[in-house]
Amino acid sequence: MKFDLVRALSALESIAVIGGIVFAVWQVLELSKQTAMQAETLKQTQQIASADLVLKLRATMDDSKFAKLVADIENHDHNYPLLSRSDGGKGGKFHDVEIEQYISVFEDSGYLVEGNLIMMSKKHGAMLMCSA
Repeated sequence: MKFDLVRALSALESIAVIGGIVFAVWQVLELSKQTAMQAETLKQTQQIASADLVLKLRATMDDSKFAKLVADIENHDHNYPLLSRSDGGKGGKFHDVEIEQYISVFEDSGYLVEGNLIMMSKKHGAMLMCSA
């Protein structure tokens, strides 16, 4: 038996092609794993940012400048006047700017919920982090 260089190189070439295919498949699987990890990291980052936004909105709503307005809303029925006579109301204690600032927090929250940046909990009716 004589050593056939052409056959040996052909066999080596076939082995190299098969090895290359195996390596390429392995690379695709690794890339898929990395993409999944990056997607999870992005999701967690979005949740943290959303939670931070919700906390900031909550802090705005709990601001002491709204304390009297919130107390009047919570402690009286819907007929209780809030808007002062000087602003066209029925004798309430608050100016339209104060009421508008308070309402704007809810409007902003609504826009964020509509845009799926934050979501409302059906169980508690509270704003929660969005997983989008």
